Amino acid sequence: MMNIMIYEDNRECIGNLQGILREYFEERSIMFSMFITKLGAFCDFDSGNNTDMVFIDIDGEEGDAINFARRIRQNNKNAIIFLLTDKLQIIPEMMKVGIFQVILKPIDADLVYDELDRAVQLYADIYSIYDISWCGVNHLLNYKDIFYIEAYNRHLYIVTGEDSYMSMGSIHKEKERFGGRSFARCHCGFLVNMQYITECGSNYVKMSNGKEIPISRQYRDEFMNSFTKYLKTLNSFLKFPCEGES
Repeated sequence: MMNIMIYEDNRECIGNLQGILREYFEERSIMFSMFITKLGAFCDFDSGNNTDMVFIDIDGEEGDAINFARRIRQNNKNAIIFLLTDKLQIIPEMMKVGIFQVILKPIDADLVYDELDRAVQLYADIYSIYDISWCGVNHLLNYKDIFYIEAYNRHLYIVTGEDSYMSMGSIHKEKERFGGRSFARCHCGFLVNMQYITECGSNYVKMSNGKEIPISRQYRDEFMNSFTKYLKTLNSFLKFPCEGES
């Protein structure tokens, strides 16, 4: 269930957005709940703890919207925040809070659909569960916690920041299973999570745990294209520190 919060400053604008969101999620059979309130109003969802996707509509005081977005980000690092505005001057300050995307008014339904596609994929990356079965024991991992998968002699070694797990399978099938997420194949024996790449050379990547993984000639172009696309997406969701954080 995806929890959507809309903070409205213009009822007509939000009525239009509400219709677009409902149509989008119902067409894709995605379960969702939607709650709408006035910008700055106090309610149970104000902290953002239970909210997956947030839409902040700005027509009035810009400072209220910035402080409100900052409050949500401080309480929920993973909230996907959209800004609805025609006030271009507010965008730099809102980017510091870590918004996902700006939607300019008047709202274009096709553009909103495109951005929702990206947002839903990001949501899946954050919360999807990866099930590993080995010797009668099942391990449930978040996709986002997996650093890389290595294939060797019909076995898969799934490495996280804390542990490593073994399973039977092939990199080819795992790539299909991970399709659309932040994983890319850089070698016949490796599938890497691009979130944890700290260094990328012409023939290797270094992961945040220090592991160097080769980029083979066969997969170089495919991997570099995937990594470039990933970086472009990442730049729209940078999590800048909020005031008071170090």
